[in-house]
Amino acid sequence: CPQTGTSYSTHEVSLGYKEVAEPAVYIKFQLVDDAASILAWTTTPWTLPGNVGLAVGSDVKYCRVRITEPPSGNWEGRGSSEVGEELILAKDLLSDVLRHQVEVIEEFSGSEIVGKAYNPLFPDAIDRGDSDTAWTVVPADFVTTTDGTGVVHTAVMYGEDDYALGMEVGFPAQHTVGMDGKFIGGTHDSLDGRYVKDCDSDIINLLEQNGRLYREHIYTHDYPHCWRTDHPLLYYAMDSWFVRMTAVKDKIIKYNSEVEWAPEWTGTGRVGEWLRNIKDWAISRERYWGTPIPVWICQDCDHEHCIGSIEEMNSMKTDSSPSPKELHRPYVDDVKLHCSNEGCKGEMVREPYVMDCWFDSGCASFAQWHYPFENEDKFKGSFPVDYICEAVDQTRGWF
Repeated sequence: CPQTGTSYSTHEVSLGYKEVAEPAVYIKFQLVDDAASILAWTTTPWTLPGNVGLAVGSDVKYCRVRITEPPSGNWEGRGSSEVGEELILAKDLLSDVLRHQVEVIEEFSGSEIVGKAYNPLFPDAIDRGDSDTAWTVVPADFVTTTDGTGVVHTAVMYGEDDYALGMEVGFPAQHTVGMDGKFIGGTHDSLDGRYVKDCDSDIINLLEQNGRLYREHIYTHDYPHCWRTDHPLLYYAMDSWFVRMTAVKDKIIKYNSEVEWAPEWTGTGRVGEWLRNIKDWAISRERYWGTPIPVWICQDCDHEHCIGSIEEMNSMKTDSSPSPKELHRPYVDDVKLHCSNEGCKGEMVREPYVMDCWFDSGCASFAQWHYPFENEDKFKGSFPVDYICEAVDQTRGWF
């Protein structure tokens, strides 16, 4: 969330979906050494400066078409194409996408255009570096013909599938947007330093001026919003700490089946469905207030060490480190530790993150007794709890 300046876990993201009507665009990606353009669709124009690849389905049937007549019927929004222009898109989506009269020149499977290169939309936004695949067509198994054009615009840093594909094929992994939600300097003169969601219309104008916009339309869909601020969230690749929930998925599902839920559908439906599709839990937050993540990393050898108690922290801290007044920021950030990696004389610095607040809440049953450090009898005498009454939203919160 650009407003709070922090990442959210998948269950927090699920709390704030809203129906929105936003511009979606069909973009013409001009092939290198070819007269045709590949047509791709996106509902997030702000990600287009970060485009580094196009994904196709290897077995999907595609068509190369030539525009023979101007568009028929009403033309919604900006964009255009000239008679004689050639476009490539999935055969099954021709009638859904095109507004011009066309003739089909050629049909082929997606595998036949894999490797083709195209010209970047924003040449100065991304540095190719040593990537051999930047701005080329690659195969991907997530490509479908249920909507769009059968070609997926790929911006590595702004989508889960995009990132996984980029890491697999070697696309450049560079941000065009900062953590504040504003375009980074060097992206484009008219975009630099501006909030991305305010730039959609200007990006569409730029693409139209450069002859890259086939057409736009208003698309109504559900989009995640911050549950704290109500602002739109951005899918954004960043470093985070995770709890590997997928490793204990079966155990959690078993425990859930032993809970007597009322109403019953809460456990079998809402919670049960969530657990069956559980993902690893992103627990780190880029916030000031919260429970500090107790991980220190050596500045010399990158060794990581998770502290399990105040006693352990004090036994490892350097002579120059203060004894923190309390374990919250900023005091705990000043504590430096001797590296625990054998043979290393380096200094360890705490990771500058705090915990997801729901992690705190989930610890309540044992943390209230300071267990496992003391009060073992009290904890075992009161756990598991007999009865909890909460609003339904908490089933994906502290539950």
